[in-house]
Amino acid sequence: MTALNVFAAVMNTGEFVIGSVCADCMFYIANGEHYGRPNQAVAAKLFSTLNKYEVTFGHSHKDNEWDDERCYHFGSNCSADCDCEATDFSNSPCFGCETRTAGARFDVIGINRGLLHTNMTDEQYNKLSDLCQRYGVKMNIGDYLVNSPNSSMMPGWAEGWVGGPNQAQKTIYIGVSPEGDSHS
Repeated sequence: MTALNVFAAVMNTGEFVIGSVCADCMFYIANGEHYGRPNQAVAAKLFSTLNKYEVTFGHSHKDNEWDDERCYHFGSNCSADCDCEATDFSNSPCFGCETRTAGARFDVIGINRGLLHTNMTDEQYNKLSDLCQRYGVKMNIGDYLVNSPNSSMMPGWAEGWVGGPNQAQKTIYIGVSPEGDSHS
């Protein structure tokens, strides 16, 4: 059994949000401290965002349905001196604190912290992804309950409707062992 790399998995499932942060929020995210004395309301919005999302700098260059193709060299790798993840001047709302104060913005990816605590294994993820593809439905890690390893029934198993519970037409209810064996 292999622990699931949730960061890599959500880049495939689309269970992330993209945005850009102002310079003040960028410094806080990178260093854990504000420079100067931040406005308390602005700081509260940033902390609220950071309590909900694990934020990492950058954006994706992968060709998938979630990319917004804002990068000027979409589809190719960054060079050593690439600056594609920053905008020198913008008044778009900051993902962190929601300020519209004009200035630099830095691209970020946010992953819901609830997903980071999944006990899903790589084998379970692969099996569920394959089943979702076969049934023509979207794969979301958050659609499956992973039983506690201490559970009296099916410890460590991931279970749920293939494609999630909120579909127009139900598929099958599946249980997947930590080793990737499935039973419906």
